[in-house]
Amino acid sequence: MMHQGTGRPVARARRAALVAGVLTLAACSAGPPSAPETRTVTVTPTYERSTAPAPELPERPEPVLDTGAVNAGHPAATAAGIEVLAEGGNAVDAAIAAAFAVTVAEPFGSGLGGGGSAILVAPGEDPVNVDYRDVVPASGVPADFTGVPGLVAGLWHLHSERGTMPWARLVQPAIDLARDGVPVSQMLHDQMRMRYGSGAVQGLEHFAPGGRPLAKGDLLVQEELARSLTIVAEDGVDGFYRGRLAAQLAKAHTSLDAASLGAYEVQVSPPPRGQFGEYTVLGASPALPGPGFIQLLQLVEALDVASTTPGSAEYVNVVATALRRALRTMKNEIGDPAFVDVDSDTLTDREANARLARGLGLAGPDPQPDPTSDPSPDPTPKKPRPTKKPKPDPKPDPTPTRTTEPEPEPEPDQEPEPEDTETPPEGPGDPEPPPGDAGGAWEPVPWDEEQTSPGETTHLTVVDSSGLMVTMTNTLTSLWGSRQYVGGFFLNDQLNRFSKIAGPKNTPSPGRRTVSWSLPAILVDAEGRPVLGIGSPAGERIPAILTNVLVRWGLFGQDLQTAVSAPRFHAAGRALDMEWSPGRGDREKLEKMGYQITAPIPQNLYFYGSVQAIEVDWATGTVSGAEDTRREASFALAPTPTD
Repeated sequence: MMHQGTGRPVARARRAALVAGVLTLAACSAGPPSAPETRTVTVTPTYERSTAPAPELPERPEPVLDTGAVNAGHPAATAAGIEVLAEGGNAVDAAIAAAFAVTVAEPFGSGLGGGGSAILVAPGEDPVNVDYRDVVPASGVPADFTGVPGLVAGLWHLHSERGTMPWARLVQPAIDLARDGVPVSQMLHDQMRMRYGSGAVQGLEHFAPGGRPLAKGDLLVQEELARSLTIVAEDGVDGFYRGRLAAQLAKAHTSLDAASLGAYEVQVSPPPRGQFGEYTVLGASPALPGPGFIQLLQLVEALDVASTTPGSAEYVNVVATALRRALRTMKNEIGDPAFVDVDSDTLTDREANARLARGLGLAGPDPQPDPTSDPSPDPTPKKPRPTKKPKPDPKPDPTPTRTTEPEPEPEPDQEPEPEDTETPPEGPGDPEPPPGDAGGAWEPVPWDEEQTSPGETTHLTVVDSSGLMVTMTNTLTSLWGSRQYVGGFFLNDQLNRFSKIAGPKNTPSPGRRTVSWSLPAILVDAEGRPVLGIGSPAGERIPAILTNVLVRWGLFGQDLQTAVSAPRFHAAGRALDMEWSPGRGDREKLEKMGYQITAPIPQNLYFYGSVQAIEVDWATGTVSGAEDTRREASFALAPTPTD
């Protein structure tokens, strides 16, 4: 075991080998619902700074699985988590290391200036949801929508409750990546060239030397971020909220005053739960829309999606119909439980949602239902249909193009409904694009394309050999957050969700969390053991993305990789955005129902997210995962822990 302050060159060499290994591998019912009990937790240091001797690690629990695994949106994050598992750390340790590492590799999507949420499940233990998203400061919502960041507090809380390795050891991989440099990925390359991204990095020489953003493969060195991460490693939560970094934040942003930073609290609660197929779904707690997501899955099941063929017009219409109704729930029935009541038990009741499904009908989006009233429920619930054997996707017509991994095209496609786009708020004067150089001028990605290809948010899933599973979504909200750069990281613009998701239970006030679209989830078996951890970036499209995958995996019996690779779609009102071109017959059926189809829309695959999922087979004690090629995601199994 490498303790703090020792063996760092060896650790770096090992980490480099693990990164290479990860890149190689990239090719390759829990009982009735109970009323959630939400509590806030003030995070305080639990042990001395890292200059003190490293504490003795607790004994490792007996393994019940053959190994652990990490699935993250970037290979460097996966490698950091795998290294921790290999040294004997648990899933929480690995998730913390991976989360810090991805802030370095994907600074547009998560960082010290943002927040997130996580669900933890271990065999024989009660599951826990931890919400450490950004909250409204004491002065109210600022013009740039920056909330009090929660990432450091959340990861510190997770470590205090379940961590087994020294805190500083878990931050160190991120420090090394920031100081030594991380190769620019295709996604980071793209995001820096989008109009909003070019504005965010303009004037930051390490991102855009001479005004020209780094190219794919270039080494991104972030020395200021390394210094900030070192403060977090040495001073823990105090360093960020009451110490050296707090002073920088307060000086840079008037809303991040000492009182607001010092008052930040993590929100801890049992995750909402509901039946889906053979499993119980554990969703993200309000103010995240976990109850609405569970309702979505139950509606899809009750509408008898199992009698359709995946990818057919009938299949798409069933999922889209359920999605339209569930989005109403997410926007109107969800809010911060510290301020409003959220009836999660009713929203996740399988029989109630079966009755609701009967009243929806499958006529399509035209005409639109009355948004002020629900369909009259059928008084007799329909017995859920048993899981069917896998059905193949329908064969497309020879003329249309359908691929599971569509090639990007340069032309932007039409924008989804304006009210639901993940476009960042207007900044104070959008800067001109950085100039080209003598080697050839470059053009930023068109504005319209940026609106259809958000890349904000990161997700990761981890499991260890004891069966402890963590699924975690971290975010700055919009691309590059608010574009405010402090201490080597960007601040969030999480509070714009109060206006973008303007439901009756989602109004701002100091200390409040907004409704958002992050949906980490874990499915457990009848014994409460985690079977599948899953999540994805992509804003409002996250519910549709995860439903596309879970229906194929949970109801049609497709293997996880097939379900993750399958083409996706998103429906909002009449708009239907599809990753593939449907056959002529299916297109005609959908258009007759009233759908306005944009297909394919592959110009930027980030539009359809990136699912990071891990599956556990308890019968064999094995772990597997899927890699989503829409992004540089990577899955890796942990080697046997070393002494």
